[in-house]
This record gives sequence, structure tokens and C-alpha cells, in this order.
Amino acid sequence: MAFTISLGYHLAKSYDVNPIAGGVIAFSAVVTCMNQSAVFDYALPGVAETSLDALKGAGLDVAADGAGGVVLGLLSTMIYVKLMQKKVTMKLPASVPPAVSNTSASIIPGTIAIYTFGIIRQICVMATRLYPNDLIVEWIPKPLLGFYRAYSALRLYPS
Repeated sequence: MAFTISLGYHLAKSYDVNPIAGGVIAFSAVVTCMNQSAVFDYALPGVAETSLDALKGAGLDVAADGAGGVVLGLLSTMIYVKLMQKKVTMKLPASVPPAVSNTSASIIPGTIAIYTFGIIRQICVMATRLYPNDLIVEWIPKPLLGFYRAYSALRLYPS
């Protein structure tokens, strides 16, 4: 999570838009795409482990994998940056102090970026019953790990 915030911050800073908003939007998009269920790791005394299987089978997992956080944070920050560059912002009167005006300028692009990932989350869950973080982990790191664990991948490394 800290890396996601840092990625959003520095990416927004490199495009000369509000870096703090970039970090917050990256973090918010990742949280939006997470499985929002609780994890029960505590073994209750006098309760059989098999009686809790129904709860565990209902998707009670809140772990966000690093690959999902990086990809989602990168994409959400880029949506925010592109909208800020196209001036899709809230116009305030000239009488409003610059600090307030600069802060509120990020509201519309940030909301659009976060809502985009909320919609993507619902589409992924309805279509595949997996959250975007899980899909990213299935499509990016797992195939690469399988490739590098294979014997044939050793031939790619120079000796």
C-alpha cells in the first residue's frame, strides 16, 4: 500500500499535477478494487474448524497483492493526470484563495478515476467472480513465476 501511494505521488509529480492527490487517488483505487470482506484467523475454543468453512468459502479475504496495487495505482493515477491535463476541473471564482482552488481542482478527475475502478471491480466480480487484484495476479505474476521455475528458463541467463 505504501508503494502504491508513493507511485501515485511521484507519477503525478512527474506530470506537474497535484502529487498528494495522485497518491490518494492511487490508494483509493486499490482499496476500491479490494475484496472488502473480513478474515477470521482466530480459532474459537470449543468450535470445530469445519463449522467455519462456510464463512471462509464466502470469500473472506482482504489481502491485496503487490502486483494488483502497482497496476491499479498506475492506471488510476494516469486517468487522473490525463483529466487534469485536459482541464476537466472545477472552476471556482477568482475570489477563492489559490490554496482552496488548487485543492478542489482535483475533485472531479479524482472522482472519475475512482468511480472508473469501482465500475471495473463490479464488472470483474460479476463476470468472473474474482476481484481485479486477483485477476491481475492470475495474469501477470503467476505465469512469470511458472516460467522462471521451469528448467528451460535457466538457459536464458548468461553464465
